[in-house]
Amino acid sequence: MTVLGMCCEDLRQSMHNKEGSMFRVDEGVLSLTIGIVPMAKEVGHFTKPIRFCPFCGTELQLENDIQTWYQTR
Repeated sequence: MTVLGMCCEDLRQSMHNKEGSMFRVDEGVLSLTIGIVPMAKEVGHFTKPIRFCPFCGTELQLENDIQTWYQTR
């Protein structure tokens, strides 16, 4: 396993893009925003944890870690 976001240059650049990055780390779990919902007072983001890097396929997180994250929500 690798440090989140350090498996390849494409993911590193995508995560550190200050404007419009669709990746975020929440409580140690890397997620990808897959939907944006405009609401009356703010914008809602629909995110899903990702287990494998979408660019190089490296396993980033264990399935058990993602399941634990879901259980705490």
